[in-house]
Amino acid sequence: MLVPIGIVAGWTSRHPFDLIWNYGLRHLTGSPALPPNPQRRRHAFKLATIFLVAIGLLFAFGYATVALILGALMVAVCGLVTSVNFCVPSTMLNIVDTKRNERRGSS
Repeated sequence: MLVPIGIVAGWTSRHPFDLIWNYGLRHLTGSPALPPNPQRRRHAFKLATIFLVAIGLLFAFGYATVALILGALMVAVCGLVTSVNFCVPSTMLNIVDTKRNERRGSS
C-alpha cells in the first residue's frame, strides 16, 4: 500500500496525505494549506519508494532478515524526519548537488 503513495508523492507536486490535510483536516482547525513539495523532497520520496519495493521483493523471495534490517533502517530514517525534521535522503542529495556545482564552477 505504501508504494503507490510513494509514487504519487515522488512524481507529483503533492503527497496524498497533504491533499487530505489541504482539502479536509485543516478546515477543522483553521490552519493554512501546505505548499507544493519542493523537488528535493520529491526525490527523497522516489528513493523511499525504491526502498519499499526492494523490501517487499526481499520478503517475497524469502530474504526476511535482510528485509527486516532494511525496513528497520527505513523506519529510523522516517523517525528522524518526524521527530527532528532531518531528512537523510534530502541531505545526501544536497551534498551531491553541492559537489556537482563545485566541479562545474572549477572547470
